[in-house]
Amino acid sequence: MFNTKEMHGSLSHFKATLQRKKERSETKDRRGFGRKNSYASKGKLADEFNFPKMSESEFTAFKLKLKSERKKQDSRDLLLLIGVFALITTLFILL
Repeated sequence: MFNTKEMHGSLSHFKATLQRKKERSETKDRRGFGRKNSYASKGKLADEFNFPKMSESEFTAFKLKLKSERKKQDSRDLLLLIGVFALITTLFILL
């Protein structure tokens, strides 16, 4: 019924396909961060920062400096916004 000469070729191709699939799955397990190597779940990395220690007066001066820089930036942003709106309004009226 079946010719054995035709069958052995397809069987060897099938076995080779299975072997390649097995090799790919083995290399996938070794690459990257798998569940076995997850640093986040095991807590291997410390959440530690080395910020310089400041006295209370230095910290207050630092906060005031940040506040003044933020005010300057806010005023620049407001002037830019007003300028853009004025330009758009002028263009809208003229056209």
